[in-house]
Amino acid sequence: MPLREIARRLGISRNTVRRYLRSETIEPCYADRRSPSVIDKYAFQRSGMLKTETAKSCKQRRTLKQLHEQP
Repeated sequence: MPLREIARRLGISRNTVRRYLRSETIEPCYADRRSPSVIDKYAFQRSGMLKTETAKSCKQRRTLKQLHEQP
């Protein structure tokens, strides 16, 4: 199969296909990139609030807007 066809099917460049064929690796290995999010420090607190809200009846629940405004 031509390099151009392989590149088209995989959605990568021909040079990348050529590089992998020369190095004889089967799959590319990428380092996991996990950058910290701004909301990570609030995620645990907010998930707890949502769990307590779902336990309440429909009339006693607060709206998402009210939850957002709460400090």
